[in-house]
Amino acid sequence: MKNYDTQIEAYLLGALDAAARKDFERAMQSDAGLAETVKQYKATQHRLWGMQLRKKVDRALADFPVQKLTFDRWRFWTYLATAVLLVAFFCFLYFRKTPKAINPIPKRQDPAAQPAPNTSEQTTEPIASAPRPSTIPPQKQPKSSVDPARQERRYIALAQEGYIPPVSDFTRSRKERSTLPTAIQSAIEAFSVENYQRVCQLLQDDARVGGSDESIRFLRGCARFKTGDYTGAGKDFLLLENSFQYRNEARWHQLLCTVAQGRIWEPGPSALLESMAADDLFPYQNRAIALKKGLRNK
Repeated sequence: MKNYDTQIEAYLLGALDAAARKDFERAMQSDAGLAETVKQYKATQHRLWGMQLRKKVDRALADFPVQKLTFDRWRFWTYLATAVLLVAFFCFLYFRKTPKAINPIPKRQDPAAQPAPNTSEQTTEPIASAPRPSTIPPQKQPKSSVDPARQERRYIALAQEGYIPPVSDFTRSRKERSTLPTAIQSAIEAFSVENYQRVCQLLQDDARVGGSDESIRFLRGCARFKTGDYTGAGKDFLLLENSFQYRNEARWHQLLCTVAQGRIWEPGPSALLESMAADDLFPYQNRAIALKKGLRNK
C-alpha cells in the first residue's frame, strides 16, 4: 500500500491543488482502507482542535479576576432600619390627616336620679317648640325659552318662502277654454288676482274638483295653502303625488304643509326633505337645501 500520510495531512488542511485533490479523492474511492484512514485522521484532528480551544478558554478564565460576593451585615441592618423609619414616617403623616372620631353619644341619665324641678322658680316664658322639618315642594320643569307662537310663525314663514306658484300661463290657458263651468272660470280669474279666499269658496265642493282635470285640484291646493288651510292643502297635494303633470310640485307643497304645521321633525317628512336635498334630479333641490338651512337656523 502506498504511503499517503503526507497527502492525507495536506488534504485535510486544504493544501493540495485541484489536480492533486481530484487524484487523492479518486484514490479514496478505489481504496476503502485509505478512506477509513482519512476518516480517523479527521476525527483526531477535530479532537486536537477541541483540546486547543478548551485550553484557550481555561487560560482566559484564569486571567479574569472573579470577585466573591460577601455578605455585609452592617450594610443590611442599615438598609432595614432606614426602611422601617420611612414606613413609620408615612404612617404618622396618614393618621395625622384623618379626621378625629365623632364624640360618643352621652349616656341617658336615670330620671329618678335627677333632682325634682323647683316649680316656684319657673318663669312664665313659653317653651319654644322644636322646628318642624320644612317640606320643599317639587320644582316644576322649566319652560322652553322659545316662544311657541313665535316658533309657529317661523315655521309658517319658512313654508311660505318655499311656495312655488303655478306657471304663468296656467290661468290664461284656462280662460281661453270656454267649455269650463262658470264657477271654475270664476275661480281661475280670482286666482289670477290673488283672491285666494274666493277661490276656496268657489271650489269648496270636492265633486267640482274631482274630475279628470288635475289642474283644478292643484289650483285649489295652492289657494288653500296661501290662505293658511294647510290641512286641506295637504290633502289636495297628497291626491296629486302620483300625477304625471304635478307630481314634483305636489310632493314639494305637501312637504311645505308639514313644515307650516310644525311636523317637519317627524320621521316621514324629515326623511323626505333629506332625499329631496340629496336628489340631483329633483327640480326643487336648491329650495330643499335652503329649507334645511332655514330649519337649522330657526
